[in-house]
Amino acid sequence: MQSGLQAIKPQLTPGFRKIFDRLDTMADELRADRSPAQLAAAVTLYHIVIEASLAQPGQHFICSYLEERDVLPAFREGMQNIAADEQRHIGFGVKLLADLRREDPVGVPKAVAKLLNEVTRYAAQVLMPPGWDESYITVFGATYDEVGGEGLTSMTTKLRSAGLAVESLPGPRILPAGLEPLEISRQGRELAKAGIIGVREGPSKRDPETVALLFDTVRRQVNPNHGLKRPTTFQWEFTDPDVPAWHLRVDNGSSSAAQGLAPNPDLRLKVSYQDFADIVGNRLDPLRAMATGRLRPRGNPLALKRLTQVFPRG
Repeated sequence: MQSGLQAIKPQLTPGFRKIFDRLDTMADELRADRSPAQLAAAVTLYHIVIEASLAQPGQHFICSYLEERDVLPAFREGMQNIAADEQRHIGFGVKLLADLRREDPVGVPKAVAKLLNEVTRYAAQVLMPPGWDESYITVFGATYDEVGGEGLTSMTTKLRSAGLAVESLPGPRILPAGLEPLEISRQGRELAKAGIIGVREGPSKRDPETVALLFDTVRRQVNPNHGLKRPTTFQWEFTDPDVPAWHLRVDNGSSSAAQGLAPNPDLRLKVSYQDFADIVGNRLDPLRAMATGRLRPRGNPLALKRLTQVFPRG
């Protein structure tokens, strides 16, 4: 078995490596901390993320192709048995999460939110075909976004059944607001391809379409409970001459992002485009970036505090 695992290791995608490596460290953390919150984080990683949102859609993807063509009956039966067993695992995980939430209604939602914010950024790169060539998937009668959308729907449904709906979890938003699962999958795919989220293999793309998608993502990540009493404008001024400035206006109940300089921004943020992409992708801590001078805020000091309300940390 070990030699087989070593043989396929080079074929594993960056997202697969990140999420399953996290499973290894989670087991060690759970041995050291047996609290309800830590157990909830472990259950979320294994039963909700890995089984419900990654494995189960993949199994459906394989089984439906084989059933439609009536081929490989023995393999198909084995996959169907695995899928049925997977469903029992997921049902157990949902029930256990609900019980843990009742036991610790404050700590469990925080632990689940922290875990999801940590790993969902890599989900788009789990199914990533070589060179992002979707013919590896479409040849089997499905699209990347159909499989990804099914995974998102499965994850959000299971969490809601456990009393932990993603939109109710504390801290940063888990998913961009205002998008259907298929659209979230499409946006995640494009951001991963551009080197904005997930494992970055080279510089992030900076063409106008990518930058616009990046700021649309930022706009959708605004905390709806920010508590700002008046409209506030945040402006990013990039040190790269080829990337224009962008600004975000946060108003009560709405947010808008636009290219260019705002007339009177409350807070100006000077930063390189790559550092900003790494902050959005959770590869660079914004406080560390400020401490080292890579992110330089200018303007009303109170607006900097408001920025932490708009984009709360986990």
